[in-house]
Amino acid sequence: MTNHGMVGDAVGRAMHNFDVAIRYQLIHAIALILVGLVGLQGSCMCLDIAAFLFALGTLLFSASLETASLLDIKLPWFLVPAGGAAFIAGWIAFAIGALRAGKKEAPDEPGG
Repeated sequence: MTNHGMVGDAVGRAMHNFDVAIRYQLIHAIALILVGLVGLQGSCMCLDIAAFLFALGTLLFSASLETASLLDIKLPWFLVPAGGAAFIAGWIAFAIGALRAGKKEAPDEPGG
């Protein structure tokens, strides 16, 4: 393999990583909107935690991949997996919060 081929592979890998980062950033931006919409049904600490974890995951996972791809620098290895773990924990917290918000009873209507 020539040097030119290795450069092409590195650019292709960087573009793939950038694409993955943007895709996850988009998905979790929508998830943050969903957290807010579910929060309108009833506030729950789990929803606050989910929002924090989605934002943290975006910062660690997506921003690390984007920065490494665009600036061609090597960041500490643990940032991307830590961001992925924050995403997973965020989805778990969101599921618990959504279930709790859905179970909140509506106040009784007077005269009804």
